[in-house]
Amino acid sequence: MATLSPIQKSQLLAQVQRQGENIDVKQIVSLINKYDNLKKEEFAPPILTPELYQILLDQFHDPVEMAEWTKLKTMPHSSIPELQTLEYKIVDYISRYQMAEESHVTEASNLLNDVRDCIADIREEERRKADEEKERTAWNDLDKEKYSELMKYMRRFPDTPHRDEIDDLLWNSVLSNINSAKLSRYLDDMPEGRHVSEANEALDSYSIWDEVKRQGDIIAIKDYMDNYPTSPFIREARNKYNILKDEVLDDMKESPSDYTIGRLQPLFDAGIFTKDELMDEGLITEHSWEMLTNLDRDMFPKIDQTPNPNIKAPEGCTDIFFFGTPSTGKTCLLMGLAGANGNGYELKLVGPGGQYIADLTIYANNGITPSSTFGSFVTVINGTITEEKSGRYINHNINLVEMSGEEFALKIAQNPENKVSFENMGTGATKLLMNDNRKVFFIIVDPTKLMIPFKFLKDVLDAEGNVVDREIRKVYISQNIILNKLTALFTLPENQKIMERVDAIHFIVTKADTLGDARSGRNNAAREKLNADYKGAVTQLKNYVRQSQRINASTDFKVQAYTFSLGRFYLGDVFELDNTDTTELIETIRDVTFGHKELSLWDRFKKILN
Repeated sequence: MATLSPIQKSQLLAQVQRQGENIDVKQIVSLINKYDNLKKEEFAPPILTPELYQILLDQFHDPVEMAEWTKLKTMPHSSIPELQTLEYKIVDYISRYQMAEESHVTEASNLLNDVRDCIADIREEERRKADEEKERTAWNDLDKEKYSELMKYMRRFPDTPHRDEIDDLLWNSVLSNINSAKLSRYLDDMPEGRHVSEANEALDSYSIWDEVKRQGDIIAIKDYMDNYPTSPFIREARNKYNILKDEVLDDMKESPSDYTIGRLQPLFDAGIFTKDELMDEGLITEHSWEMLTNLDRDMFPKIDQTPNPNIKAPEGCTDIFFFGTPSTGKTCLLMGLAGANGNGYELKLVGPGGQYIADLTIYANNGITPSSTFGSFVTVINGTITEEKSGRYINHNINLVEMSGEEFALKIAQNPENKVSFENMGTGATKLLMNDNRKVFFIIVDPTKLMIPFKFLKDVLDAEGNVVDREIRKVYISQNIILNKLTALFTLPENQKIMERVDAIHFIVTKADTLGDARSGRNNAAREKLNADYKGAVTQLKNYVRQSQRINASTDFKVQAYTFSLGRFYLGDVFELDNTDTTELIETIRDVTFGHKELSLWDRFKKILN
């Protein structure tokens, strides 16, 4: 074969390049076959255009190989099976033509890599879609209110697109019943969570809310809500507040007289209750609200309850004793008697107990009750109940004796020997019990409480036993225990000298306005209450009275349960006076006491003659 000099080859290639697309590729093939130092690769672009160069290369391929290569390039490749078939064909092509001088093995290798990458991509996409479907199903089935289930989901699908939503759900779960353990758990589980700063703040402030919640005081909770409106505990605080508010309202409805102005004022100051709200609940009226908010209570007399150890009861009267623990309504009962003074009976406002009943009259006439006091106070109010029979007047001379609730309760409840005689019932009481007057006992029962809380003053002693101060103490007294012990006192041998002068013993159930509106219903409710809560005392008293064959003769030796209420009570020691129960009580006292006929003109004349 001929050989071209370097200059000739350079000139030839330049000439081919100048002709561009006009050159005939067959001519170039002839030149390559003619000159042994002229190679097809030397005509690569830019000598020939890419299209012409590819035609040139194809002129030197095996026709069979060329046909197979052309078929490979045109095979379908849109699915995994098609790609796998193409992969197999390419591998076969390479194995058969890898030693051929002129072939498309290099291109086939590149195509094989592309096919395998495509298969991998499709399989990855299929796996991704399968994983998405699994997560979609798991997400739909997930209990999104359970903290533990949310965390399991996170561990199963760490790259979930719901991560932020799960974070919020976890935080809401913590807030639903928040405590330090749940806050710490959230911080451990979500160290880079969306609510980490809130959790840390909540953890720092948890002790504040925990203390407020532990107190369980509605005012403290209201203050917390006002002072920490963005607290993570605000929802729990609001729920606790609403529960306590409903409980207070229920308690107000059950025992409105327990809510003194001193107890109400903090609730008003804290904004817990409004006038309209209390009116809607029937706990106040326009009049009682006016009394509650505008009445100057400093204008009213201070009730003097200074104990008198030398107290005496006028002779020739029947002593009416009112036994009861503190806060059972003895003072309200006397207020009722004071407010109805003159309606068929007369209470002496001069002498021992006169100022006390006069002061109570002022309170009764104005529809408010005095504040409670401490002390072992016993008082005697002398009076006369007058009845007319057949044109003759009969006078029932009485002494109303209000026993000290504190002395009465503490002497009985806290006696170390569990045995008490009437001789040590308290300041002034012993002398009254042991006088020669006839006696009637009324046992006062509060139907609204089984345990009676009350405060009392206790001496503070130094190491030598000297009184250095007095402190306010609070105890709870069980009415059931007190009544059982009291009725047991009636049966003790050492008390029989006193009991021989007792003509009647009955129960008075106070705060009758809490037992219903109808009077017949109140009486039934009172009897049911006594038999349900104080059956032991009731049974013991009934047996004692029946066996005495003397006590309660006016009621066929039966123990009666009378009801009493000053009237309709509203919040803040305010009430609407109703004398109905007072009138019935006076009639009851009249029926169980002896009367003295007034002397007629003839009687007085005979007395003069004698």
